[in-house]
Amino acid sequence: MKKAKNYLMMSVWLILIIMQAGCSKDDEPSTKDMLIGEWELEEFNGQNITDFSMEITVESDGDYKEVITFDGSTSTYRGEWQLIGQTIEIEYDDGDEVELEIEEITSSKLVVEDEDNNDYEFEKN
Repeated sequence: MKKAKNYLMMSVWLILIIMQAGCSKDDEPSTKDMLIGEWELEEFNGQNITDFSMEITVESDGDYKEVITFDGSTSTYRGEWQLIGQTIEIEYDDGDEVELEIEEITSSKLVVEDEDNNDYEFEKN
């Protein structure tokens, strides 16, 4: 009887361990996956944006596009991006490079800080 009880307890523990392994957090999207998409700048250094607009597109193949509209004029910048840790590195087609440190990211919100300590808060379109 004691041997059967030990066998039953071992079986229960084994089942619990297998169930726990199946409930991992692998279903949560990675930072890189959350970055992919179109984003619109909502705040710059804590201030709502009203006099210009900025939209960025981050693509899974590494392409990056930035569209800035100010005073009726629109400028488009393109380049390549990569994620290293929590840093987004962007190399524009003209050779300029920018590093942005991710301060917060969700499926709908992105907050980054540039090398000059400016904060940008984006909302996903």
